[in-house]
Amino acid sequence: MWGNEIDPVYRMFERRMGMLRKAKRLPVIVMLVLITVFLGSLSGCGDSADPLGTGIIQFYDVTTGTVITSVTIQPGSSLTLVVRVMNLRSDGTTYVPVIGEKITFTLMTPGNGGGLTVVNDRTTGNGQAMAVYTAGNNSATDTVRATTGSGATATISITKSGGLVGSRISTLTASLTTVAAYQTSTITATVTDGNANPIMGEAVTFTIPMNQSDACFIDATFACVDAITVNTDAGGRAVALYRGGAYDPYYDVSDTVRAALANGSSNALVIIRSAGTPPEPLSITVTAEPPGPLSAGQASVITATLTGDDNAGVLVSFSLPVNNSGASLSASSAITDGSGNAVVTYVAGDSNPTQDISDSVLASVGSISSAVAIVRTGTGLTAGNSITVSATPNPLLLAAVGSSSVVTANVTNNLGAISGVTVTFSTVGGAVSPLSATTDASGNAVTVFTSASAVPLATVGVVTASITVSGNTYTASVAITNP
Repeated sequence: MWGNEIDPVYRMFERRMGMLRKAKRLPVIVMLVLITVFLGSLSGCGDSADPLGTGIIQFYDVTTGTVITSVTIQPGSSLTLVVRVMNLRSDGTTYVPVIGEKITFTLMTPGNGGGLTVVNDRTTGNGQAMAVYTAGNNSATDTVRATTGSGATATISITKSGGLVGSRISTLTASLTTVAAYQTSTITATVTDGNANPIMGEAVTFTIPMNQSDACFIDATFACVDAITVNTDAGGRAVALYRGGAYDPYYDVSDTVRAALANGSSNALVIIRSAGTPPEPLSITVTAEPPGPLSAGQASVITATLTGDDNAGVLVSFSLPVNNSGASLSASSAITDGSGNAVVTYVAGDSNPTQDISDSVLASVGSISSAVAIVRTGTGLTAGNSITVSATPNPLLLAAVGSSSVVTANVTNNLGAISGVTVTFSTVGGAVSPLSATTDASGNAVTVFTSASAVPLATVGVVTASITVSGNTYTASVAITNP
């Protein structure tokens, strides 16, 4: 699905899903649904995060990796919806996350007693936004819709199956919904009956079914545990202490905390483990392979190598501060691997096609940066390229002494117009200014001829345009006449 080149952010997402699959050994009722929005090449209105404004929206069960259009859960239980928005890279084959996309979650059947709590309504650095759905204590079917800021939508049908619950987790709250690494948050689950009365002595099991930060709960012995069971007090409350982990420390990651009863009732919430500040590397070395010279359209692999502590998992920014050829990069950033290497691909452009020119690729982390220069070769100007020079006056006819005509010389070869070459002008019967000019992108160089003839000659003057390449001179002459 993702093409031959796996995006670094997607690799990070896969690692986190591996942690989720590991957590399946715990009693998990909540099914995590991944809504993946693939932005394709169709036309649409778009917004700043998704300028194409198009998408293919699919629901996934992340525990199985399969596309689904419906899901079945226990009445009174909860379901975490994760929205992931992706967009095609410039190479047209791989996907990258769309950051900052507005996501609207809507419960289309609010009369069924269910609830929907939005955790974050804009996609984060990994392209995700989240909401928690809580089923009503009935067997009615619910529908949830997710909509991007561009108007792309997806819906899923949620069917409730099983006995209606007596005791249910009516609320689940966190003292902090955003924590730093190793910071704690108090999780409180409230258990009530069908009449909203608190129930004492009900066993509540807390788990972290989606654990991206490597979080845990702190038990009575101050040990870090994956799950913990606590009985409710007279107010129907069970309390657990969550501690954020330090996995992927330089990125915001999300953990889902779930509270469940033995009868299947559950509730869930999401806690964001915020990113720390990554250390700057001691140095960056940038290399290109092949190093060049390259012809237009040829690719080179650009590798930025970081030195210093904690050089793995660092976001490196890439740019083209000098881009004379109209080159492109496969991505504007990449994440270093375990050896401190971040990789993108440079493709030489075809601007200024006849000249040998240089581009520069810059890699930076914070205030530390380094660059590599790549030469893009031109087609050159040789006799074998069938160079042609033509000249056109405007106007062609001059009726008085001192009248002027604009003379345009056009230089081409078998590949088309030649830019950046010097054309020399000479004349008989008048004067030209300037005496030389450089061809523009259309291969044109311009001078002005002024008549000096004092008699009504049929030919007032002759202007000659010439260029010299590899010892060969190419010329064109035009006569400007008197009517």
